[in-house]
Amino acid sequence: ARTEELLARMAAWRARSPASYGLLLRDLRLSSEAAIMAIETGNAPALLETIALYAEGLRKLGEASSVDIFSLEHRAIGACAAACGVTYKPCGAGGGDIGIALSNDPLRLREFRLRVSREGFREIGLELDACGLRVNGYGEEHHGRIEHPAAATASQPLAHAGVLQTVGGGARAMGA
Repeated sequence: ARTEELLARMAAWRARSPASYGLLLRDLRLSSEAAIMAIETGNAPALLETIALYAEGLRKLGEASSVDIFSLEHRAIGACAAACGVTYKPCGAGGGDIGIALSNDPLRLREFRLRVSREGFREIGLELDACGLRVNGYGEEHHGRIEHPAAATASQPLAHAGVLQTVGGGARAMGA
């Protein structure tokens, strides 16, 4: 589905169910705040946990609003990730063009990469940037855009350098 269509459906649901929308968005915000704390303290296991909680919050939001945030393909990749002990979430608007799998265990990532490849999905490798991870966001308390330099840099990664592996559309295009 097109991003505009999904956003319109989400806005219509928000208008019909403002309390549910507010509660689900609050949970996503709290997960994001916990992720920032994990980054600031260099706590990779806590960061992975908060990303998993955020992904679960997105799944619940999609389910409640009938907006397909976790497409069939994302659910298949998520099942592969769960079987391998890896954290997974879709990324991008419009149902997520790609997904990201994270772990601080290179062997689990390797198993995940093999499994999703066998399922017909294509991997897109990521590398740490010399400037490190940046968390960008918007917030009333910051009067607009904020940039938060995180604890991870190429010389001091937050977790194993292989922590970021993404899977994108291939034989079975994700989010398409």
